Amino acid sequence: MKTNIPKLLLALLLVAIIYLLLYIFVFLDKTEIFYKASEVGILFYRLTIGYIAATMFYFIVNYFPQKRKANKMLANLDTQVNKIEANINKILSEFNYPNEQEILTLENYSSDSLKLILENTKFDFVTKVNYVGQQKTNVIKHIEVQVNEINNELKDIEKHIDLISPELFKTLKDVQRMPISRVFVAGIDMVKREKLQNQNLGIFTDLFVDYLNKVKEFKFEWEKNKN
Repeated sequence: MKTNIPKLLLALLLVAIIYLLLYIFVFLDKTEIFYKASEVGILFYRLTIGYIAATMFYFIVNYFPQKRKANKMLANLDTQVNKIEANINKILSEFNYPNEQEILTLENYSSDSLKLILENTKFDFVTKVNYVGQQKTNVIKHIEVQVNEINNELKDIEKHIDLISPELFKTLKDVQRMPISRVFVAGIDMVKREKLQNQNLGIFTDLFVDYLNKVKEFKFEWEKNKN
C-alpha cells in the first residue's frame, strides 16, 4: 500500500524535535561560543517550530485522511479479492465428483485430484447452478461465466493501481492474460461443432492447474500488499 510516510519527512521531524529539546534544556542557558550565536540559535529554533507545525498540519490535513481513505478502499478491494476466490471455489464445486471425493477449493486443490475430477466430468455435464430464466447450464458455460466474473473483479482492482504493489499488479496482469476464458469459449463451440458430449475435461487439466496456481499467487501477493 503506497500511503507510507516519507522517510525523509520523519528523519527531519526527528532532527527538529531533538534540536528543539536541546535548545530549550541545554543551549538556552549557555554563554555564546561565537559572535551572534544566540541569534543563530533563535533562528534555528523558529525554523524548527515552523517545520514541526507544518509537519503536524500535513499529518492532520493530508496524511491521516488519505490513510483512512486508502484503508477503506483496501477493505473494499479485499472484498473483491474474496469474491475472486469464491468464484474459483464455485467453479471447483460444480464438476462431477467421484463418490466420496472431497470438494476442492483454491486452498486444498492438487494437480492429481483435479485431474481425476476433470476426467470424471463430461463436456455436457449439467451443473447445479441456475442462470437467466432459471435454465440449468453445462459445466463449460458455467466456467466461462465464472471466469468472466473474475476478470471483471480484476479490472476493478486494476483501477486502483495507486494502492497496489508492483508485484501484485504484475500477478494481476498475468491472471488476466491467461487463456482460460478463451479456451472454454472455444470449448463450447467445439462441443457444438464436433458433438463431443462423450469427451471429458481431462484435456484441460494443465490449463486449470496453471490458472489456479496463478490466482493463488495473486491472493498471496494481495495479502502481502495489505500489510
